[in-house]
Amino acid sequence: MMDGIPAGFAVLKNHICSTHVHDNHQDKDSHLWPARIDRLERDMDLLRTAPQKPPLMLEIDGEDTKCPSAK
Repeated sequence: MMDGIPAGFAVLKNHICSTHVHDNHQDKDSHLWPARIDRLERDMDLLRTAPQKPPLMLEIDGEDTKCPSAK
């Protein structure tokens, strides 16, 4: 995945059978709320092109567990 999501997806798309959706600061698997909407939309568009439609699991952990849109 070091070459980015689109490159990794091109190699793996025929083998994807599930996902877990979250964000991070590119230093560890942080499980933060997705904050980069443009990237999330791009990645969801990629997943829609997979031969099988994998289920999406939103995986959130840590101090940032509150939904950013919640008040």
